[in-house]
Amino acid sequence: MCRVAIISKNIKDVKFLTRLFIDLDNSAGKDGLGIGYFESGIPYIFKGEKITPEQMVKKVCDINSDHEILFHCRRASIGKVNDDNCHPYSYGNSISIHNGQVEGVGVLKLMMLENLDKYQVDGWTEEKIMMTTDSDLLSYFIWKRGFGIASMLDCGTVITQYPDRVKIYVGYCLEAIQVGPEWIYASEFSDEMGMASKQWLVFGKGTDI
Repeated sequence: MCRVAIISKNIKDVKFLTRLFIDLDNSAGKDGLGIGYFESGIPYIFKGEKITPEQMVKKVCDINSDHEILFHCRRASIGKVNDDNCHPYSYGNSISIHNGQVEGVGVLKLMMLENLDKYQVDGWTEEKIMMTTDSDLLSYFIWKRGFGIASMLDCGTVITQYPDRVKIYVGYCLEAIQVGPEWIYASEFSDEMGMASKQWLVFGKGTDI
């Protein structure tokens, strides 16, 4: 299991963000951190196996994102621990993070291999299909087929950002806290942060924020 968060672009509190990222990484991470965001409608990804929470906070405070920032810390289940397998993944005009496992990923890979010519146009090779993670494939098919594909797969929680909105399919709860006028949603908030959650939010399937 990994951990995810949706962070307002207006929150630049170094102490708060450092505590949040460290707590999430300690809870279910240690195999890589990443963020995704849009600037002027263009998707950007900053991720890596060796990136520290402190480095991630500096990056968040330096960027000028259009809307929310998606944060992910990885605990590897499928795929090697390396930079490529860190989240987020970006295809086309979408950025996705995922917490959980996609059931039947082997069948999905077999389908792609049997129709390789169809997927080669998007850069997929036999080796890439075999070596990639379920989360990468999920992100790709969300881009190709729309966010509704998440409801067809037993995939846990997936969050996809587009230039003008964020869509959420929740297999697990997202906890919410308010920081000034802004809301932050995350897998959990530790007591050490000194900020009790206002509520537990269970989003409807395919909720927009």
